Amino acid sequence: MEDKKSIKVHYRSGQAYRSIHAGGAHGGALPSGEIFMGIFSERTNFPDCSVIELEREASGYSGKEIVKIEQGLVREMEVGVFMNINVARSLRQWLDEKIAFIEQAMQDPTVPKDVMITGGKGSDA
Repeated sequence: MEDKKSIKVHYRSGQAYRSIHAGGAHGGALPSGEIFMGIFSERTNFPDCSVIELEREASGYSGKEIVKIEQGLVREMEVGVFMNINVARSLRQWLDEKIAFIEQAMQDPTVPKDVMITGGKGSDA
């Protein structure tokens, strides 16, 4: 009788799945013992509006657009992630492995880019 058993796991994307750029994260520990992490992207402000000043000329109108943009950066919260401590530990380990792999691969110009993309070995957190 064989001692090893295996379970095949299939990955599917949910309807709300999307890829985002993570510029950083904000969050913390919750009274429930879970961790909340809000991932944000960072960008400059868009203008709230603009005004086009029109001047009448012989050939019609010409215009000059005046755009006012509030100074500062926008941190747009993209997604919020709740996780228990076991998932957080697993995520930390997965990130540590990916960071170590990338740091090593960046120092070795002979590493093919397709190996960089897959991360070498298993890519699950």
